[in-house]
Amino acid sequence: MSTVVAHCYRNVACRWICHLFGFAVPLLMAAPQQVLGAERLSIGSLSLDWPDGYKSERLGDAVILRGPSDERVIISYVRGRNHFAKDQRERFARMHSIYALRTLPDMAARHGVLVQALETTHLRDGTVIYSIASQMQHATRESYYVQYFVVGPFSIALFKIEAEGETIGQKRRFDRLFRSLQWNETRVSAQIR
Repeated sequence: MSTVVAHCYRNVACRWICHLFGFAVPLLMAAPQQVLGAERLSIGSLSLDWPDGYKSERLGDAVILRGPSDERVIISYVRGRNHFAKDQRERFARMHSIYALRTLPDMAARHGVLVQALETTHLRDGTVIYSIASQMQHATRESYYVQYFVVGPFSIALFKIEAEGETIGQKRRFDRLFRSLQWNETRVSAQIR
């Protein structure tokens, strides 16, 4: 096998290992609690305003919400520890920033044409929200794929939203919902002890 081909295979393998250890393995250890209320969605220590009419189900460690217009939301949640030292918090933030910058654009490109580049929003409580949107044009309709990667002080959540409809309008709608986001890390740590 030539050096170039071996190098290519090694890069692909490294990328898959990073995905596995960087996100998938922690998901296996997470135990998200889900409550879908009238206007508030709570998963573990994360809660945000959410529209009525969604039905909730589980697929392994992920929570799936199905909306009234066949909208599908897949949520993966990972709970961290509450007692990160300062250097661990910085490493946690840096690791997830790298994940967002590399992985979200790749996933969006696999689901159509990128219509909104990766956007980073910082909330007052220190939460960082990475979001990106892509669309696919079908013969008679358009579908959208929007991702939100939410990084809190000790936990993370990945929301993948897909359905038929106009992409930018739906992205703006979800942006408003994600601005209502709150973490309640102390409530969850008290339940565990």
